[in-house]
Amino acid sequence: MPTKTTRTRKAAPKASIPRTAAYSAPTTEVAPDPHPLSDAELQLMAGDASTADAAADDAYAPEPTMQPPGTAVAAGYTAATAAAAITGQKVTALWAEQTNRNAQIHLQTAGWKKLGRQTDSGSTVLTLLAAHAQSSGIAPVAQEDPPGSIMSMYVW
Repeated sequence: MPTKTTRTRKAAPKASIPRTAAYSAPTTEVAPDPHPLSDAELQLMAGDASTADAAADDAYAPEPTMQPPGTAVAAGYTAATAAAAITGQKVTALWAEQTNRNAQIHLQTAGWKKLGRQTDSGSTVLTLLAAHAQSSGIAPVAQEDPPGSIMSMYVW
């Protein structure tokens, strides 16, 4: 009669945890005491931020200078703003790379134009508007600054 052999499974070796700064014992350093809050910080916590601060922020925010087609002409729309406008050209291509604020659009006859690079959010919004214009086949109205970058865009 054949004998039955049993196999025993060897235990896996225990993994050793490396002792790095992340695994080291806590230090005895103590965080510095909190500083007394200034009046401005107290107002912000209470929700009483002055309207002067909000007005100062709004003073730097540009506003649209054109009206959608079929509406009254805006007071801020002048021949000077029209001279820098690129109109009637569809977005035929988009280009971007991994570096910050580096996107361009290709317009039918104007060719490649850089999108504004002043802020991350501004560059992102211009890219989204250009993508919307391209996907819907709409020719945007773009404002070009003297160096050749598109600084604002209307998509009707």
